[in-house]
Amino acid sequence: MQIDTLNPIHDQLVKRAALQTKFVLPVEGQPMECNGAKLICIKSESFHEGDDYLFVVLAKYDDKEYVTWSYNAHQKGCSGGYYFGKNYEAAMADFMNRHRRLRKCLDTGVFTYGYPKNSVEV
Repeated sequence: MQIDTLNPIHDQLVKRAALQTKFVLPVEGQPMECNGAKLICIKSESFHEGDDYLFVVLAKYDDKEYVTWSYNAHQKGCSGGYYFGKNYEAAMADFMNRHRRLRKCLDTGVFTYGYPKNSVEV
């Protein structure tokens, strides 16, 4: 499977997570406090200011399988997991494309994270 390395939304969300200072995040290469899975990558889940505590993680669970989760920095816990066994490429592809989609309303030109009528994903 080919991994799309030219993903500007993904890249911006990785930078957003790296630059945030509000939360102490799990450290790449170290076991996560909530479940002991070894963190591989982390990024913000969205650009919405109200979602500043939500992240997406790619981890290796129990040294057996790759998994992506939503990580809640307030609760220091993971949820909404997708498991990929030994398939790192599929897990990385899911991680890179897992984020809340930004949409633009064609009527007003306003950007949103919801699904207003007459909108397109950007």
